[in-house]
Amino acid sequence: MGSLAKKGLNNYVKQLQENPLRTKVITAGVVSAISDIVSQKLSGIQKLQLKRLLLKVLFGAGYIGPFGHFFHLILDKIFKGKRDTKTVAKKVLIEQCTSSPWNNLLFMIYYGLVVEGQPWVNVKAKVRKDYPSVQYTAWTISPIVGWINHKFLPLHFRVVFHSVAAFFCARRIADSIDVPKIKVTKISTARLPNRSLVAELDYLNKYLPTTTTTHAKEDPYYKINTNGSTTSGTSTPNSAEEVKLHLIMEIVADRIEMHKNIGAQRDNWNRLLMTSVNMITLSASAMVGLAAASPSGGAPIVALKVSSTILYMAATGLILVMNKIQPSQLAEEQRNAARLFKQLHRELKTRVSLGNPSEYDVDEAMEKVLALDRAYPLPLLGSMLEKLPRTVEPAVWWPRQKQRISPRKEELGGKMKGKNGWDARLEAEMRKIVMILRKKDMAEYLKLGKQVLNFNKVLAVSGPLLSGLAALGSCFVGSVSSSWPVMVGVIGGALASVVNTFEHGGQVGMVFEMYRANCGFFKLMEESIDLNITEEDPHKRENGELFEIKVALQLGRSLSELRQIAAAVSSSHEEKDFEEFASKLF
Repeated sequence: MGSLAKKGLNNYVKQLQENPLRTKVITAGVVSAISDIVSQKLSGIQKLQLKRLLLKVLFGAGYIGPFGHFFHLILDKIFKGKRDTKTVAKKVLIEQCTSSPWNNLLFMIYYGLVVEGQPWVNVKAKVRKDYPSVQYTAWTISPIVGWINHKFLPLHFRVVFHSVAAFFCARRIADSIDVPKIKVTKISTARLPNRSLVAELDYLNKYLPTTTTTHAKEDPYYKINTNGSTTSGTSTPNSAEEVKLHLIMEIVADRIEMHKNIGAQRDNWNRLLMTSVNMITLSASAMVGLAAASPSGGAPIVALKVSSTILYMAATGLILVMNKIQPSQLAEEQRNAARLFKQLHRELKTRVSLGNPSEYDVDEAMEKVLALDRAYPLPLLGSMLEKLPRTVEPAVWWPRQKQRISPRKEELGGKMKGKNGWDARLEAEMRKIVMILRKKDMAEYLKLGKQVLNFNKVLAVSGPLLSGLAALGSCFVGSVSSSWPVMVGVIGGALASVVNTFEHGGQVGMVFEMYRANCGFFKLMEESIDLNITEEDPHKRENGELFEIKVALQLGRSLSELRQIAAAVSSSHEEKDFEEFASKLF
């Protein structure tokens, strides 16, 4: 098997020497095919798009291969095949100023017009919007590839090496132009029968609680029967409170889409910023190493030193901004907000379907919307939550809980008897559950949140410190006889990229926000239970049977498991009595 592979490689090299143009054309086409197949699979496309694949192969074989072949031939003739450091630097500079921007521009136009079949107006707008970021991303990668290509590889291998390198860089460049497709969540809002929300609100402005004849005159929704009596087209008239709840549901549905879109955008920030910073620091580290390996003196060393210092300073600034805003935590905040707004939307839909909402329900819904807006703000400047706080506090996304008005018996299907489902056993059980939540579940997640926060603070300081030290080391490369500038410049840059990957690739901020939200979940349960068991009038509490079921399911337990864990707690209430957590979900 090894001899067969060696024989194939030898034949390929022979073809490169004897028929260079044909071999490079075929190679570019094959590499383009493999690159597009991998790209389609990574993009989640289930069935391979053959038309797109063939058009990509056509571009690679018909343009990339021949262009690269003649471009490198011309460069070699201009510089007479020299490979010294100064000549290689000039070749790389010419390549980055000519072929790199031209090839990227031509590919974007070809992809839009030919592959996607877009009209020229759309392609022009797409190029104007995305071309700068594409070229910027290319310039963070291709100079290193070009240096290796011109410095170490013979002429007939350069197009092949460039095609293979482009295969590995294609996904990074694609990230610069591909915005993640945000799936629109379809939320079915319960509509008022036979008329729109606008018509309903228009009627609400003229709503007069008078006789049936007045309703028939004011509201066209009512119809007059042939016998002269006034009836509704389908059912009883919708109350003003029901109309208000429908309006709030529309606002909540809009909030869901806003938070989902912004969450996807900020997750994209985290991914692109992290990879860009890593590429900048690694490129600067490679430049420091090349400057140290080059012969002493001369313009190339000065250019490498200045370039690496600028890159390190830019990386330091970007790391400071990322550590300040914590994009992964921002994305998690928006995901939590979208989830909680969905939950509120379902609550309102259920309340409307039960019928006869009150003014209290409307006020409570508005307070919940405003509380969520305060807990998870959309803008960054001015209202962003502190990302590296001094202490860990549970997330609070609900308003101050108030005692609900006692429900009517018919709303509970006639099951409200005696003490509304409450007795001494249930009250004692709920008190023990609150105690376990406070001393076991919340305490554990607050401790974990504190550990993650401290770890994140160490990473937030280490990243810019290491890249700053690397910038300092790169300034002194070649200026002092000692080797410490090279060591600091190269190792500092490598460590800075490692720290950046740990912090933002590992999404430490997201983990902290997850622990904070879990603590908030337990705090909300604790307040809800306390509100019920401290109310003296049992008919102003939630129904005891339903409340026990809700608590059990929120903790991921059955009713029997909930009662067993409460029964296992002794009357002494010492922390050592709590053998397990109340929740099974987290």
